[in-house]
Amino acid sequence: MKRLGVLSIALLTVVTMACNKNATDKRASNDVNQPAIGTSGVDSNAVSAGDRNFVQDIWADGDAEVQLGKLAAERGASADVKRFGEMMVQDHTKAGEQLKQIAAQYNIQPDPKKADDHNDAMDKLSKLRGAEFDREFINRMIDDHQE
Repeated sequence: MKRLGVLSIALLTVVTMACNKNATDKRASNDVNQPAIGTSGVDSNAVSAGDRNFVQDIWADGDAEVQLGKLAAERGASADVKRFGEMMVQDHTKAGEQLKQIAAQYNIQPDPKKADDHNDAMDKLSKLRGAEFDREFINRMIDDHQE
């Protein structure tokens, strides 16, 4: 279970290193005495479209994991599912806060369309109860984390 928190932190580290490398490369090609561009003090153009898309995907996925975790903590039939849901909320909330700080530095905003991708799962799970909820929730978590 702790691997999920480590995975989130590892993904954030990769994003941070990729963003920092791009910013460093961009600034190295400019005059060193020039101030950085953008309201956050960082050149928002230093982030590639792929990096921006990756951050937005991870942001939406993490927010969905928090919502699904809250649902599991409330509706889970087994104590293990409830504990796992609580762990998902804690781990993904912490990782999400770190990701939002990084995203703010590069003027990356969440993409609401990416969040919509998770609405079907939330709707389906919110209609279930008991062992059926537990089974569907666990299957969803396995699929999401393998992806």
